[in-house]
Amino acid sequence: MPSTLKVITFNIGMGYLNVKLERSWRRNPVLRKAGRVMPSLDRTWQSRGWLRRVDILGLQEVCHADSGQIPYFEKVFRPEGIAVHHHAGQESPDARDDCRKGQATLSRFAIRNSGVLQLPRVGSDRATIWADIPIAGMKAARGSLLRVYNVHLSNREGKNWRPLDGRVRQIQVVLDHARQLEAEAPGAPVVILGDFNSLGDLLRPADEEPAIELVKREFSSALTRFTQTFMLPYMTDWIFYRHLRLESAGVARIFFSDHFPVVASFNLDP
Repeated sequence: MPSTLKVITFNIGMGYLNVKLERSWRRNPVLRKAGRVMPSLDRTWQSRGWLRRVDILGLQEVCHADSGQIPYFEKVFRPEGIAVHHHAGQESPDARDDCRKGQATLSRFAIRNSGVLQLPRVGSDRATIWADIPIAGMKAARGSLLRVYNVHLSNREGKNWRPLDGRVRQIQVVLDHARQLEAEAPGAPVVILGDFNSLGDLLRPADEEPAIELVKREFSSALTRFTQTFMLPYMTDWIFYRHLRLESAGVARIFFSDHFPVVASFNLDP
């Protein structure tokens, strides 16, 4: 049984710099040979020690209309021949566009329960998906069950590029849901990960915005100081946790999206 649990969050930017780009290389006879030697997310992921052997992978901005995106990321798990379980949800349940953007949570472990929380509309529809995952080797308030929330908050509301109050309303829905779990099973381990679009003060990117401050009242951040997680110098992507023991955390500066993966490892030893 594993003594550590590795969790990663990654906004894949609708697959433009990973799935879709590599697919275009394969389909074009001229580019196919070049594509074999060009950097690929899959090969880069497997060559980075701290990205390999991921146990739970939370993805944002997945195009659910593209049937190849989730299978592409399942390959992260497959080199070791491990079955992949996933839970996915759209940001808008009524979306009919050619992307149908949303989230997906992939896991080495079976998913026992799952659901979708529709968030207050701020500029556009947003949702959070959650899953209860039994983690081999973990002993906690609900036995081996870990609750994982996969979040993608709004980036703007019309011409308002800093909808701070809107993001507070959205994350409040997630925190209320997590509080209910804590009331039912005190000490139950929880992870909240994802893209919070926490641009905060555009001129002072290290200043934390109210939505992040609200989460930090009840959860710890795996990243303990300002760390750039976006192509621009902002910290938009987070892994929060409670009732778990953090072992290490960091950001993988790989350029296959406008976001960088955030990685956290938790110690499962008693």
